[in-house]
Amino acid sequence: MIDNFCSNMPTVIMDEIVKEELAKMEIQWPCELSQETTESLTSIARKVDTFSRKPSSTTNGGIIYLVKGIATVTFSGEGTNTMNAGIFGQGFWLGGAIISQTVRYKATIEALEPLEMLLFPQNKIEELCKTNPEIYKWLYHSTHKAQQAWVRAQISTLYDKETRIVSSLLEIAKYIPNIKGSFQKIHASQRQLSLITGISRPRLNETLKALETANEISLNAASFTY
Repeated sequence: MIDNFCSNMPTVIMDEIVKEELAKMEIQWPCELSQETTESLTSIARKVDTFSRKPSSTTNGGIIYLVKGIATVTFSGEGTNTMNAGIFGQGFWLGGAIISQTVRYKATIEALEPLEMLLFPQNKIEELCKTNPEIYKWLYHSTHKAQQAWVRAQISTLYDKETRIVSSLLEIAKYIPNIKGSFQKIHASQRQLSLITGISRPRLNETLKALETANEISLNAASFTY
């Protein structure tokens, strides 16, 4: 289940990204890599900004790097609430743990903030591996941050609904720039928060209103402020 984010193939905007544009993106590599390796990897990258919203059953595509935005990936069985949900922001590498596997699942991908991403296609990664063993080092380290996010998601399911909701809001807030001392505004609908937490809309709304009454958050049409 870990790292299934990139199974829904993104929409490709352009075939290749010029080096000047990539330099502005300031890619946060997951480990120390030689200049040769980083240049080889950036040469195969493609700029993407959206995923298919259709649930996917096959993993195939490559590795995604989140340049900007916030995305959430939720998993569930047929006729059940969300069983697991990961929240990912700028600097995440997604897909490394299952790049060569085929996995069947039901996943929903939501953009909580507009996404800007790089896709490193699987077939081109495999070609680089033939001549540059350091690519395997990159693949290994690219999984760590996402795996930690999935562990946090699993742990949150052990708690009551209020704790799960607050935990999810705080996790989203981590990836939103904020001025110290100001209120933090999170753009997420109740439908999205219901997917993330696995809590039904009526129970979610009930808990959110209780938090608002306690002056912990402020509710708006499509956002939360705390």
